[in-house]
Amino acid sequence: MASEAADSSESVIVPNPSICQTCDQPLSSDVCPLCNTVPKDFVDVNSNEINTSANHLIQDSINKLETCLINSIADRKLFEDSISQRLSALEAKPNSCKHVCDISSTVEGRRLREDIVRLEGVKCQLEREVKSLQEKLEELASYVHIQSSKTPIELKSMETQTTDNQSMDQDSDRADKLIHEVVATVNVQNRFEVLDKVSDHPDSDSSHMLSKQGARSVNSKANHRTHATRYEKAPPKDEGISTSQGKQGTQLDILILGDSNTKALKGDILYPNKSVRKELTYNLTEATEYIQHSRLPDPKVILAHVGTNDIRDIRDASKVSEGFRKFIQTSRDKYPQTSLVLSSILPRDAPTLHGIGDDVNSFLKVVGDETSFVHIVDNTNFANEGAIKSALFASDGYHINRNGIRVLAANIKRTTNTMVQKGMKNPHLWDMNIDDN
Repeated sequence: MASEAADSSESVIVPNPSICQTCDQPLSSDVCPLCNTVPKDFVDVNSNEINTSANHLIQDSINKLETCLINSIADRKLFEDSISQRLSALEAKPNSCKHVCDISSTVEGRRLREDIVRLEGVKCQLEREVKSLQEKLEELASYVHIQSSKTPIELKSMETQTTDNQSMDQDSDRADKLIHEVVATVNVQNRFEVLDKVSDHPDSDSSHMLSKQGARSVNSKANHRTHATRYEKAPPKDEGISTSQGKQGTQLDILILGDSNTKALKGDILYPNKSVRKELTYNLTEATEYIQHSRLPDPKVILAHVGTNDIRDIRDASKVSEGFRKFIQTSRDKYPQTSLVLSSILPRDAPTLHGIGDDVNSFLKVVGDETSFVHIVDNTNFANEGAIKSALFASDGYHINRNGIRVLAANIKRTTNTMVQKGMKNPHLWDMNIDDN
């Protein structure tokens, strides 16, 4: 028994603590999933602290992805809002366009109707003008037919009538001389007489003077024809030069050439103690022909107030300017030592004539600035803001009245005083300030 107990004690195996009793593997290897008793590092899953570098990289990537996602969501939201606004604007635009189209169609329709009415009026006016021209053409054709069918006896009677007309022209010449004689008898010591005796209708004043002297009145149109033919028939005579004493002189100081608006100007009153001669030349052609045929000695100054009738008859600024150029050249060739004073074109009530006059005055201003012997009389004070001053013009809006004569004389004196003031002993009306209104 004792031996058996000893044998049993020897057979009991003591376990090795370093060896797994199940798989006989070392405990340090930690390869057995059933007996894994090796302690691990404690990881707190509820903690935000990351202990490894790999976790840091993952967390950074997550943060970046979250940031990109947030930005993308915000951009998407903005894009959706922009699209919504555009859709709203596009939905509202058709209504706005329709309203604008309705307004435009209404305005355009009214304008078209007004244009149609205006064109119909122009059409009617043109039809009337064409009809009038046709009637004049028929009258002219009938007149030509009658003239071509006249007998020699009728032609002879026409020649007799022409002779009578020539005799009437001679009577008109005698009447003109009588007018000069009457003017010469006026007391020129009254320097204000040039304004006091001027009326709005110079022709009626001349007729009244002739009736006082026992002479018959003269038709102004016949005088116009007489002046137009006088320069063609014969050169003017060197007589009739007036001074403030009423004597004739050999040395001519001032030669005035002017249209009907200068009829009321008296040279011996304008320029006392100076020899002055005034001639009526109704247009640039007459003024140029007068200079060409003149036998007068060289005057110191030639004053010309012409061009208004040329604008009315020609209605072309370039042609009227060319007429002034010929007049200037002719005067310079005839009298090379003479100063030339040109009165600018007076404004007109008709817009077309007013515009042509402005163009011609611009040409004259350039000539006056670039030419030493040419001086321009500025008559812009006859208009105010593009419209004529009615207080200076007669009722026809073409001729100037007594107030207009005052202003014209003052403008002329301002330009010519420096040329002719030598020898003048006393000032007179045009040296003073005159109210142009």
